Amino acid sequence: MSEAQSLSAVVCPECQTLIPERRLKQGAKTCSKTCATRREKALFYYSSGVVLGIPRSTVGALSELMVCVDLMRRGYHVFRAVSYHCPCDLIVLNEEQFLRVEVRTVYRSKANGKVVGNRSHRADCWAGVLIAENEVVYEPPIETLFSLALPRHFSSCSA
Repeated sequence: MSEAQSLSAVVCPECQTLIPERRLKQGAKTCSKTCATRREKALFYYSSGVVLGIPRSTVGALSELMVCVDLMRRGYHVFRAVSYHCPCDLIVLNEEQFLRVEVRTVYRSKANGKVVGNRSHRADCWAGVLIAENEVVYEPPIETLFSLALPRHFSSCSA
């Protein structure tokens, strides 16, 4: 079988149609950009350990709760946002200091082992949740932030 024949006989793993020869020559593994995006999302959800069919909002809530549990185990007081339009997901209180935490569901790259996910936020700290590994990663480490003596303080709540 010639190289041209072997190139034209490759089937797209997403839609089961033949992959165009021009895409094969480019090294594509799918027939179109649409199928490539669909495949990438499926691989992300698979590698995150997220079961397909669970709404994204539920996955986000699970991630937030995993961070809450992790922070409470470390001895912090944790408060969740009620509105979806808050500038952060959680407020973490340590004595009289507080930090704003943004939570993201992330995954570990199979290529290099690094944590991959959206790190954009307006909070003091980013918490990446690796659902499949039952692990939470903080950037910067949360203990480091509390040791910086940030200028935000609550007045005493006792009467």
